[in-house]
Amino acid sequence: MPQKVSNENVRPYNKVARVREPNLLIVATDHKRYAREDEKIEAQNKKVRAAQQTMIKHQEKVDQISSSHPPAMDTLVKATKTLEKSTKTFENAVEMGRALIGTGSGRAPLLLPAGTTPSGQS
Repeated sequence: MPQKVSNENVRPYNKVARVREPNLLIVATDHKRYAREDEKIEAQNKKVRAAQQTMIKHQEKVDQISSSHPPAMDTLVKATKTLEKSTKTFENAVEMGRALIGTGSGRAPLLLPAGTTPSGQS
């Protein structure tokens, strides 16, 4: 004998509870993570570029002062100290960029000097 089927626990198709597939959630989460990492890379690129331009500007100033006859020693000392500070800022920006090697989606290139290796490697 066939059993009776009740319709009280059956939902119409348009009211079916949709179950998200776990793989789709993982992919969406990965895309968000990659987007955040790409934003960090782009922000770091701006810092590296700005620090490099500042360092170049200060190097040109030191060269200009040292090439003048006779060079003003107090001005040259100040310019050299400024160059040292901008060089340290650039090196710090590069070090922070090294920490970002291997992150992101690969769409945002990481701007670092040639021969730079990831942090923790020599």
